[in-house]
Amino acid sequence: MLTNDRPLTVTERVCRGAALLDRMAPGWWAQIETSRLSIANCRTCLLGQVFGSYLLGCQVLGFKSAWVHSAGRDPVNHGFAVSLDSGGWVTELRDLTGAWITEVEKRKAKRVESQQRVKSERAVDAVLV
Repeated sequence: MLTNDRPLTVTERVCRGAALLDRMAPGWWAQIETSRLSIANCRTCLLGQVFGSYLLGCQVLGFKSAWVHSAGRDPVNHGFAVSLDSGGWVTELRDLTGAWITEVEKRKAKRVESQQRVKSERAVDAVLV
């Protein structure tokens, strides 16, 4: 979980996880109910909401283990789990959940913005016809 001899930040881990999900489960963010999201719960965590359970999500994403670091390709380094090495895992749970909520809401807002732009363009086209 090191980048240039320093631990990855929560934000960096979430960005890695979002990029992996973008490749493996496009549109994943649309399935997330942020009001229910909790990294501490295997059913309502991010992978639980996308794949049905945390463990199944780990399998689908190709993690060798759901719990142990495996050379950078593990759930911790992708923001799906807390590091057992960190002494403040309760704080980390809160921070990871918050970072995922921010990521999901940002993506949902972009989608709404894009849909509104398309509607505006269609309205202008209708007036011009």
